[in-house]
Parts: sequence; C-alpha cells; structure tokens
Amino acid sequence: MKKKVIVVTSCLSDGGAERVAVSVANGFSSVGDEVKIYCFENGHYAEELLDSVEIVIASHQRTRKNIICFSNLLKTFRPDIIFCSQTHIGFMVILAKVIARLKGVKIIVREANTPSENRKSHASLIKQFIFKGISRFVFTESDIAVATCHFVKEDMRAYYRLTSPIHVLYNPIDANEIIEKSKSTCAETFFNENLPVVLAIGRLTHAKNYPFLINAFSILNEKLPCRLLILGEGNKRQELEDYIVEKNLEGKVKLLGFKKNPFPYIAKADLLALTSRYEGYPNVLIQANVLGKKAVALDTCGGVMELLSKSCISPAGDVAAFANLMHKQMSTLTSPELNLENYQSNTAFVNTLKQLLE
Repeated sequence: MKKKVIVVTSCLSDGGAERVAVSVANGFSSVGDEVKIYCFENGHYAEELLDSVEIVIASHQRTRKNIICFSNLLKTFRPDIIFCSQTHIGFMVILAKVIARLKGVKIIVREANTPSENRKSHASLIKQFIFKGISRFVFTESDIAVATCHFVKEDMRAYYRLTSPIHVLYNPIDANEIIEKSKSTCAETFFNENLPVVLAIGRLTHAKNYPFLINAFSILNEKLPCRLLILGEGNKRQELEDYIVEKNLEGKVKLLGFKKNPFPYIAKADLLALTSRYEGYPNVLIQANVLGKKAVALDTCGGVMELLSKSCISPAGDVAAFANLMHKQMSTLTSPELNLENYQSNTAFVNTLKQLLE
C-alpha cells in the first residue's frame, strides 16, 4: 500500500548522512510512495533527487526553531513514516509529533556515526552528558532504531545503555549510478604523471585526521614516488595547506575542495586511504568497492572490519605502519579484497524498513 513518507536531514550538501537521506527518499519514491524531504538548507544533492520527491525547506536553520514548523507539516501532510539519520533531528521529530498530536506515524532514527567517539567533539562534559541523554531518549522513543553496521550497533548499545532492539541496515547505494558517473571525464593533472595516486575523500575537519595521512604519505613518497589528492572542504583547509608546505610536499599533495561527482577520481586513483579518528560505516569505502579499487584504513574507522580484510587495516596512531600498508597495497598486482555483500540498493533498504514496521 502506498505510504506517505518524510525524510528529514540537516542539509542537501556534502556529507555521508545527507547522501543517505537522498538515497532513502529516492528509494521510497521508487516503490511508489509519496515522499517529501525536509531540510534546513538546500544544496547540490537536490539534483540527485527524483522528480517525484518534493523538497521542503525549513523556515529556520537551527533545529529547535523548527519544531513548530515541522509539527505544522505533520498536521497537513499526515505522514505514515518519518526517517532521519541524526539524533538531534530525531529529537525535533519526536517533539513535533507530540505537538501535532499525530497518531499512527512511525519514526525511524538511524545512527550514522560511532557515538562514543562522535560525542567527544563536544568540548564541554555537560554538553556530552546532555546530548547522550537526548540521544538515548530518541532511540528509546523511536519505532525503529537503525545502526549502519554491527560495530556501530554495539557502540550504541554500550554508550547509550539501550535495551530496546537495534537493527543493522547497511547503507543504501545505487551501484549503477556510481559506475555510470565514474565514466565522466576527469582533468586532474596528477593522473597524467605516470605516478601512483592516493586518494582521500571527506570534509577537512579534525575528525578526518588528514595531518596523519599527509605525514604517512611523506614517508611513502620517499619509498615510492607518488601523489596524494584530497577531495573535500572544511575549516581545517588553511592548517592543512600550511602543513603541506611544512612537509615540503607542494606539487605532490593537492586539496581539490568538494567535488559533486567524486567517482571519476575514485576510478582513476590507485588507492583510497581513510584515516578518520572515527566513522560509522564509511560510504567512500563502499563506493571504492563498487568501482573495484583498493582501499586501506585505520582500525578507528567504525565498521571497516565489515568492509575490508584485516590485511587492509592498520592500527591507529602508527604513521609508519600506515605508510608501509599503502606501499604494500600499491606495490602488488593483486585485485582488491572486497566485501560486496555489505551494502544494498535504495529500494532494498526501504523495503527492509517497511518489513521491520509491519
């Protein structure tokens, strides 16, 4: 039976949770549901939405100021299902549902990251305590709590002290779209130098740990001349640019900023590197898997154990070990060790959600 669905996300610009929101909205729409995507800020991901998905822009960009606005949308649209990937948004959704006095609507909240590590980004212990309490309330009150992988599920259960069910649903991915978009032209000159290229993708933030990667790359480059490309934008750009100069890596490392279509870069790169301080279930590793590319990661990167073999994972904090791992992977002719079972199509993802709600 056709359902009315609202997918809620903070914005439609760069970010893994935001991209998943688009995939979920498209998935519900593809199976014939009436879908709205509610966001605080529009962005380039809007171009990836199916025409049948209606975009509703919130009147405010702060979550707490949108509670009444969202409750009014609930009263007029009267959805059957609400889906969101961020707990602070889940809190807004639950409060808005109470205000709207809406019965029958099912709320699905997905944890997109490793909460025990992610919450440390709040400098104040008081804020950490508050957000922890809010998150526990959200997952307890939601109809379905979703974890992106088994690693995140166990972290959620321990950190939030949850006793209610948590369902593992691997990220929805449109493999055909990734393959098709990877065929677009890529004019980056590093790919014309006949040298191996290491690629990293993600926001230029503290969490992504790019100084570690640049340091490891400098060691690697002494053994195997190569290049490093980093796709993403963020508040650490100047710091990283200075660090590149400090390490005498100008002309060998480039910060290319955000790319709406990163897939041609993944397809052309020799190795994808992930050095985040914490992750949930990294979309970029799934995308590399789809395109048959080698990837390496630190063991702090969330669910990497469910995506990569142990031979592709390095201990956190050991720069030399990670440099050696990159060198080993780029020096061998073996095919990438992939786990192609740990993701699903957009429609398979939403059909699983519907089954859980029955």
